[in-house]
Amino acid sequence: MKHKLSKNIIITLFVLIVDLIGFGFSYSSGYFIILKQDTQANYYIDNTILGLFIALTIIAVLSLYHTLHNLTTDIQMDQASKKVETSINEQLGRVEAHLINYGEQSIEYKYLSSIENDIGVNNNLINNEIWVITNDFEEQNDTPDGIKCRNAILSNLNSNVFYYYIVPQTKREDMEHLCFKIKGTLSSNYTGKFYYIFDDALDFIPAEYFDIVLYLKKGKNGKFIEKSDSIMCYCFSKKSDKYFYTMVENENIRNQMFEYIKKYQTSHNFINGLEAQNRQQPKCTPTKQARKKTKRKRNS
Repeated sequence: MKHKLSKNIIITLFVLIVDLIGFGFSYSSGYFIILKQDTQANYYIDNTILGLFIALTIIAVLSLYHTLHNLTTDIQMDQASKKVETSINEQLGRVEAHLINYGEQSIEYKYLSSIENDIGVNNNLINNEIWVITNDFEEQNDTPDGIKCRNAILSNLNSNVFYYYIVPQTKREDMEHLCFKIKGTLSSNYTGKFYYIFDDALDFIPAEYFDIVLYLKKGKNGKFIEKSDSIMCYCFSKKSDKYFYTMVENENIRNQMFEYIKKYQTSHNFINGLEAQNRQQPKCTPTKQARKKTKRKRNS
């Protein structure tokens, strides 16, 4: 690990090196001879040399301890500082992306899963609906995100949820592949529906990626709940892994969306993805252009 030595560590290292040099020079020159002989050949201990030897030893031990302690502390502080700096930069980046690209009524993508999980009901008289209008999706793939998306769909199909996918004609193979995988694992007593339709009018949306999701709840009278319980949101760009869906809160726009999907539902022939397709697995060979696009990932 690369680490810039502080001034304090350099000083303690210098003291330690000088101390060791002094030890070596004194020992080689014979100055550090503690046990000596007098003129009568009697041995005695030179207390001055002994005291100096003990002092230099203590200095060497303290210098070594101080150096290692400071070096370890500085490295730990540097690592902690980098972690804090990284965390702050990440948070600032997320806030910046939110402030620059999105309005106040927005929700981070990962929180959409809780909305989708809440859409299913056990009341056979109520069939809530999920509408997905997109030019790209991940549900047909065997990636971790794709599997989670399919699991969410399977769970909702067992809870009276009707799905309506509107995608461009270029996504035919992906959609057929998704239907094949859903039918292969769906329980026999499912009560929901999975419809899809190809609409090339989506090509008029001037965005490389777009995803419009409507989580629509119904009352016992069969009519949509046009208040906060039904959620509409959209995303027209993803600049990073942290992206946001803008929530549609304007009452007039919400009412227009409700009326639009009602007319679209009755005026277009949706394909029943759980009945129309045979059991043979379709070939799914995404184009290079499709692989480059960022995939929509709705986690369960």
